[in-house]
Amino acid sequence: MDTAIKDFNKIKYDTVQYDISEKTFINLGSEFIGSRSFNEAIAVINMGLELFPESTKLFGEIGEVYLLSGEKEKARNYYRLFIEHGPDSSNVDIIMKNFDAMYEQMRKQIESKIP
Repeated sequence: MDTAIKDFNKIKYDTVQYDISEKTFINLGSEFIGSRSFNEAIAVINMGLELFPESTKLFGEIGEVYLLSGEKEKARNYYRLFIEHGPDSSNVDIIMKNFDAMYEQMRKQIESKIP
């Protein structure tokens, strides 16, 4: 991962030779999430957020990683950003007020699927 981060820092602004799009980070982050490689997913999504700091989709992705890895407060913070920056942010207070209950329900579902 350290090598990947170093390479990223070298090429991140070279959009001529490399596909450095928001979608690239979302797709790669999703692959790591799918393989339960949460540290790698967090690193990749953070790289994406460095280039796309207002990306609603990346906020949602990293919120999901933190939820899956059991980091409740980080999940809460990123889900708040996801909702606040989304196209319809009118339900932020309602969703965040119920976050604890939603988090616990989702964690139960996740833990029941872990072998």
